[in-house]
Amino acid sequence: MWRAMWSDPDRLRAFRLDVRTLGRLWRFTAPHRPWLVLFLLLTACIGLLQVLPALVIQRLIDQALPQRDTRQLVALALTLGGLYLLSSGLMLAGRWTNLRISTAIIITLKRTLFDHLQRLPFAFFTRARTGLVQSRVNDDSNEVSDLLTDTLSSAVNDVLSLAFTVAAMLALSWRVTLAVIVIVPLVLVPAELVGRRARHYNRERMRRSGAVSSLTAERFNVAGALVVKLFGSPELELDEFTRRVRRLREAAVGSQLLSTSMWIGLSLAGSLAVVAIYWVGGQAVIGGALSLGTVVALATLAQRVYGPVVDLAGVRVNMVDGLIGFERVNEVLDTPPAVRDRPGARALEDVRGAVALEDVWFRYPAPTTFSIASLEPGPEGEGATALSDEPSPWILRGVDLHAEPGTMTALVGHTGAGKTTLCQLIPRLHDVTRGAVLLDGHDVRTLTLASVSRAVGVVPQDPHLFHDTIAVNLRFARPDATDADLARACRSARIDDLIAGMPDGYETIVGERGYRLSGGEKQRLAIARVLLKDPAVLILDEATSHLDSETEALIQEALAEVLRGRTSFVIAHRLSTVRAAHQIVVVEAGEVVERGRHEELLARGGLYADLHETQFRWDDRGPARD
Repeated sequence: MWRAMWSDPDRLRAFRLDVRTLGRLWRFTAPHRPWLVLFLLLTACIGLLQVLPALVIQRLIDQALPQRDTRQLVALALTLGGLYLLSSGLMLAGRWTNLRISTAIIITLKRTLFDHLQRLPFAFFTRARTGLVQSRVNDDSNEVSDLLTDTLSSAVNDVLSLAFTVAAMLALSWRVTLAVIVIVPLVLVPAELVGRRARHYNRERMRRSGAVSSLTAERFNVAGALVVKLFGSPELELDEFTRRVRRLREAAVGSQLLSTSMWIGLSLAGSLAVVAIYWVGGQAVIGGALSLGTVVALATLAQRVYGPVVDLAGVRVNMVDGLIGFERVNEVLDTPPAVRDRPGARALEDVRGAVALEDVWFRYPAPTTFSIASLEPGPEGEGATALSDEPSPWILRGVDLHAEPGTMTALVGHTGAGKTTLCQLIPRLHDVTRGAVLLDGHDVRTLTLASVSRAVGVVPQDPHLFHDTIAVNLRFARPDATDADLARACRSARIDDLIAGMPDGYETIVGERGYRLSGGEKQRLAIARVLLKDPAVLILDEATSHLDSETEALIQEALAEVLRGRTSFVIAHRLSTVRAAHQIVVVEAGEVVERGRHEELLARGGLYADLHETQFRWDDRGPARD
């Protein structure tokens, strides 16, 4: 019955409740096991105390009332009240202990999940849908929280309560107890029927909930809202949202109808069992085999048999939600970080900034090695069902590049040539497929990720700012930076006057992704942030594109400050910005086709000369560059 209950129709009934899954969940309890022992002791005491009132009632009916013994009646009544009060107090203590344990475990689980997601490779986030990832961190971990907080604690309480109740009933009448136990399998039939479909419905509900979360996450961030307002139709967006919500409702209604049917069947079975006890027990009273107090006590205890049985049957259904949630959390935790510290990795100290790429080949590995199908876009926004096991085509082919400390290397070429990907290999956002990237003569794969991150700074074309204050965004690069450090960096980035003119200064909220600031202001804040980081190697990815002349002049001044004494890689389409580079590397179709200084490359008449002629011909005719 247990195996059938946990069969998974979506996996051709191959799923079974794996003890390893429960073992993983159990490992999260390690720091809290002393409290867990206390909880079990409290639960045992509660179960025992909840049985004793029936025995007191038996004595009251069989002795105190027939004998009209007032003293005994008062004593029994006070005892009954004391048992109820003590039981209530222990229940409160048990609930507090349970909440303390379960919430601590959930915090540990969420921290583990958050930390693991941070360590997944950059390529993972280029494929996963943000809303589906958020659903794993929030919704699925909350399902595990419900499993620990309500379902398992209820199961422990019910098992102990049932054991004490059956023991007391056996002491009163083994025949009536046997009759009650015989009926129990009939009570479990509804749970058996429901369990065959509950897992399917709950998985569908979680998938469809993720689809709704994904839609709202994409439509209600600043960039998504702007696209919808410029290109979309509110009516069409509402129709799509309504369609997804209705699909979610279908799964939720199916699940709830199954649960309701189960509860009705269980309650009816329990009520009929009590009727049977009064019928059989009443005949025994008439025949003198049992006392009236014993029958009343048995009926009272029988309610405590079917109550836990009903709860335990419901627990089995409710556990489906929590274990599916834990499965989905484990799906993320079981995805290995493709880029990680190797055993024995060493920290890079006293960085000079020498960078070399030696015969570097790169292509993205097969998605099955770093991504999760259910977190990628799929039908109805609910996640894909399968991933390709084929790597991408080659993006970089046999790249050799050397940059001495303190020099500027410009990377130019057509869009899609591989310039950004090449630069992403230096801070080890990806690992090379062949060859090596060296930092101060050390293969970056032999260095700790933390030390590589400290050594390399990046100013992207569209810098991301968090929805927080200017100060918080700047301190993301260096949490211990003082106010004086912030001011110094902003002066160098030519943005201190602007911040000083804001009513809240450094406490100004920049808005989601910094949308309250202009593109040039965001760029200068990004430059100030990288100045606070003070890296030895700096990568500028189109840092001055799409800006007006005045803003570009300010940023060029700031860049002159930030580039001083640092090894830099500058990706640029505006060739006028890289004329002073120590070397210009021309990349085409993933290969280095030319390299040299500006004048040398123009004299050769190759691709760089063609790009230069094309760009400046357009400049002379008037259209905006780039």
